[in-house]
Amino acid sequence: MAEGHPQVSRLVTFLGIPQKPRDTSATVQEGYQLTTYRQYDGDGAPTERTFETPWIAVALAEFFEPSEAHVLATDEAWKDRPPGANRGNGEALAHELRCRGIAVERVPIPTGLSAAELWQQFDALKGSLRGPAERQIVLDITHGLRNQPFFTGAVVAFVSMIDEERPNLRVVYGAHDLIRTLNLDHAPIVELTPFVQLVDWTHDLVLFLKSGRLGRLIQKTRAPGRQLGKEWQNGTKLAQALETFAKDLQTIRTGSLLLGTEKKPSSARQLLEAVERARADVETHLPPLADVLDRIKFMAQKLAFEGDALVGATARDVLANLARLYVSMGRYIEALTTVRESLISLQGPAEIAAPGLPHYDHDRRLETEQHMRRRLGRIFDSIGQFRNDLDHAGYQKQPAPAATLIKEADRWTNELRKHQCHGTVFGNISNHPSAEWSEEQKKAACVLADCVRDFPFPEVPPDADPGWIEAAAAAFEDSLPPETTHALVQGEFTLTMALVKRLQEKGIRCLAATTERAVEKTEDGREVRAFRFVRFREYPKLT
Repeated sequence: MAEGHPQVSRLVTFLGIPQKPRDTSATVQEGYQLTTYRQYDGDGAPTERTFETPWIAVALAEFFEPSEAHVLATDEAWKDRPPGANRGNGEALAHELRCRGIAVERVPIPTGLSAAELWQQFDALKGSLRGPAERQIVLDITHGLRNQPFFTGAVVAFVSMIDEERPNLRVVYGAHDLIRTLNLDHAPIVELTPFVQLVDWTHDLVLFLKSGRLGRLIQKTRAPGRQLGKEWQNGTKLAQALETFAKDLQTIRTGSLLLGTEKKPSSARQLLEAVERARADVETHLPPLADVLDRIKFMAQKLAFEGDALVGATARDVLANLARLYVSMGRYIEALTTVRESLISLQGPAEIAAPGLPHYDHDRRLETEQHMRRRLGRIFDSIGQFRNDLDHAGYQKQPAPAATLIKEADRWTNELRKHQCHGTVFGNISNHPSAEWSEEQKKAACVLADCVRDFPFPEVPPDADPGWIEAAAAAFEDSLPPETTHALVQGEFTLTMALVKRLQEKGIRCLAATTERAVEKTEDGREVRAFRFVRFREYPKLT
């Protein structure tokens, strides 16, 4: 049994009609030329294991120790009997295998001269390659008749893609032609298994790119002998990163997908790093797969985000990329959900756009969502309606047609990319210019929003009535930019109350600055009073 591979349970081999040897002095036994077969390792280097026999299937039985063998042969090949032989080639081979305790099953196949007969060959080989996942099968294609080696590849690819569970498959070939070409004293048994693994990995990675699903990739990679032996160590790490990313993508775990946790980077970042680590191994052992890895890397790069909150123009672009990815995969409910939640997150501040992180504030996010509903009205609600139509499987009074839902998901994804993102604003509604604030007060404001903007508190005539106060509050409210998330409101008491009430209704958090008075004496004995900023304190809810 080959090192690093599980026990082989079945050998699948072809039996053909041998040609007469060109060297008439060569020893001929049972119609096949006596040959020394040598096993080669995964890197193409010869091992010490050799066996002399006319039948490569017998040599493989010695090397891999299968418990059973399926011999695919036409009637002509099975019954062909060289001059002087006591039995046909099929019976002779079966006898040699049974003497080694191997159960032999002959699998009849037609000659394959018509399309119908080729499909019969296809079905016969397909049946021999099927079985439980814990099995390992060695497929020998040395004596495949005419076009059999070609369509064998099609059968292998078909079984790999269709069967949810199938045995681990190794493919080998006895290279008789290299005896003359390289002047060898043996026929190398060439390992073709990496090309089967290329089909497996390519199929599953393309499935991942198109749908976000992994198929059986993780199980294949973690099973013994399915990661190219000990050579491709980064294959398992790549599979783990793909699994983490796929689960976050499928369940719309936006925080884990784009931001990560306190202890781990985002799954997009993990996938990007795993692809980069695996690339060198892939280029060595499965070079064509590098093209697929490049596509996965490109996808992960578009979702790789640096920061602990999804605010600002960069976050908008990454969220739009995520929504576009969902649309490309036909995952329209996830796309519309991403668009809707992104419009809320992009209003800031950071604590409403950090799902899964300690500083996330869900109550504040609900306030911002109400603000968005008042600000955008039917536009914002329509996104939710299309999302709900999908979520409730069309159980609505007037469900939208599928084409409409697909069109709307695509349209809103594009709109998200165009969404204006100027950064959040801390409004200083007072007569104390922010330029004169202490460094402590400036830092406290910048923690809450991206920038501070001054809005001088209006003059209030002493004889102003309640109607004038309400009109002034409404006009001042309209002058604030839509990116305002926090406001320091300090001025005439009645207008302050009216402003706070209106701004709270829009979801803007209204604050007052608290100070501590310090009294210091000068050298000449005079007292100097100074006020030191302590913190911002939020107004009670007035609505």
